[in-house]
Amino acid sequence: MASRMAISVWGDPERWREVSYEIDGKIYDNQRNSTHVIGKHFDAAISVFIPISIVDACGMGRPPEDQVKMAYQHVKQYFPSEDFEIMIAPSVGIFKIGENVINFKGKLDLFKIFSFYKLFKIFDKIDDNLEIYADLTYGINYMTMANYEAIKLAFSLYCALRDKKGKIVAMNSDPFTAGNKPVSIKINVVETLNFDREIGVDYIAGELRRKFDINKFKWSKITGNDNDKTNVDTNEVKALFMAMDGFGAFLPCLVRNDQMQLFMKYVNSTMESFSNSVLSEFDYSKDVYSYRSSLNEGVIVIFSALKILTIDLFTNSGNMAPLKKLKILKETKLARKMAMYLFNEEIKKIGKLGDSIGDGKPVLLGDLMGKYPAKKPCGSNNRILIAHCALEMNITYIKKENDEILLGYGECLDGLIRKLEGL
Repeated sequence: MASRMAISVWGDPERWREVSYEIDGKIYDNQRNSTHVIGKHFDAAISVFIPISIVDACGMGRPPEDQVKMAYQHVKQYFPSEDFEIMIAPSVGIFKIGENVINFKGKLDLFKIFSFYKLFKIFDKIDDNLEIYADLTYGINYMTMANYEAIKLAFSLYCALRDKKGKIVAMNSDPFTAGNKPVSIKINVVETLNFDREIGVDYIAGELRRKFDINKFKWSKITGNDNDKTNVDTNEVKALFMAMDGFGAFLPCLVRNDQMQLFMKYVNSTMESFSNSVLSEFDYSKDVYSYRSSLNEGVIVIFSALKILTIDLFTNSGNMAPLKKLKILKETKLARKMAMYLFNEEIKKIGKLGDSIGDGKPVLLGDLMGKYPAKKPCGSNNRILIAHCALEMNITYIKKENDEILLGYGECLDGLIRKLEGL
């Protein structure tokens, strides 16, 4: 049986009242909120995001662990017998805390980034197929929608990396106004989204297309010397991922493994630091708390793409990938079925060259085959590139090293990346 989770964003439960809820024809009496009903009905573990704005003003400025404890105690008093996880998330907006009005200033993206990273860390520990029940009933301002978007991205990444199947069921209860005494409040299904590895990759690729141009990145990478910082070309990351999404079997040949691993390490570190410090790094002035973090939501899209791009299946020898490891791509399902078929045909053809592949300097595949010598090295139009799943003979270099066939793009690499950026 699949693992199940119910996820929601709550405001302050102080004003909530006990009512009866109905779900799938079953009545749950004397319930204070729909999230716990969903959890009980589907036998799902419950995780709830609570905005930091519900923490009493005296808790602000304390260490994050104290803030979490205070918020947990405040919420838990209304649900003493329930078992659920609470995650304190950044608020943005103007809120009344006790007798004070507090303005939390910062990017709205901070809540979504925080939710995504916390959820990804939770999902990544689960080995089963997973079902998510997203309760959209509660939340403050933009938070419910931001959290739902974070759920879909984190779940897509989980399915893509783990080769899992699952679904997200978005749910919402009927509106209830204080003073009304309905027989029962119905909890309805808003939508059901099914996921697997291919759909997960598709979703992340779509987010990259939608979000990348609006978020201009100039990430710095650490190259071993703290004083030696260079800009990573994130257009290259986009090109690599789009290529994988479209007909991506050639991806391991293309990835500059050292750069991508450093980039992934830097982004990982950035996300971890943000997650641990965003609730404590404020600038305070006259009841205004300004977040110091300036991250925008594009970082979680880049994070997701890089997680897939840097799957540790391949060794890198002079930006060349072993043929035997490329064959593993048939099992990873990280590209569309037609792409995988084309790629499989190409690597079978290359594998038959056998002893004709010499040791030493890489040569163009077209020159090696002899029958079709490469008349124009690095000259491949998009139609031919796609038809051969980017293992076309005018751009693909091949050599043998320690009895292992290696493939790469050699001097054609930069031109190929520029071509992919325009796809």
